[in-house]
Amino acid sequence: MNYCLNKNINSRSKNWVSLINSVEMRHKKTVSPYYANLYAYAANNPIRYIDPDGRSETSPFVRAEADGLNVKYYREDGSGVTRSGGSRAWRNNNPGNIRSATNEIGSAGGFAVFADYDTGFNAIITLLSSPRYSNLSIFDAISRYAPPNENDTANYQNLIAEWTGLDTSRIISDLSASELEAVANAIQRMEGYTVGTETEFSAPEEEK
Repeated sequence: MNYCLNKNINSRSKNWVSLINSVEMRHKKTVSPYYANLYAYAANNPIRYIDPDGRSETSPFVRAEADGLNVKYYREDGSGVTRSGGSRAWRNNNPGNIRSATNEIGSAGGFAVFADYDTGFNAIITLLSSPRYSNLSIFDAISRYAPPNENDTANYQNLIAEWTGLDTSRIISDLSASELEAVANAIQRMEGYTVGTETEFSAPEEEK
């Protein structure tokens, strides 16, 4: 048995065998399903994520850029992945198709690119919780989020009401965390989140 910061590893079986700090888990606002059993490491995907202290996965991507319709994500060493196909929301890790955000790592197709899905999804909740939206009703918030000059706003509003089961006259700031998450999930569904293909690429020789 070998000690490794917040976990122990069985060096023979190569399995992480001790629990993540359960007190920390109880105080997290949201827990990735990969960590719900308290044993996972790097969200069970060490190729894509890093997990320096065994507590949560962190995207290794530090910047992104458009490559035609594709999106290229870069790690610090210059290697990365290219996302192609699927929907813009998936290619950009931006399930809400948000135009810009302070924590974006790039832009593609006129929309922000986020380092990972969780960051992109949380950006929807952050935006709805901001002063620009929080005092609006769900109905009016959707009108601002998806204006008629770019969307079928009335259909958008109707589907949000149908999919969430919420009264759209309710004020955003009055929603519970689970209700706000339901609105964010409905926005993702409306914006279209279809998975495409990821292709790894190596760092250029001169950057190694």
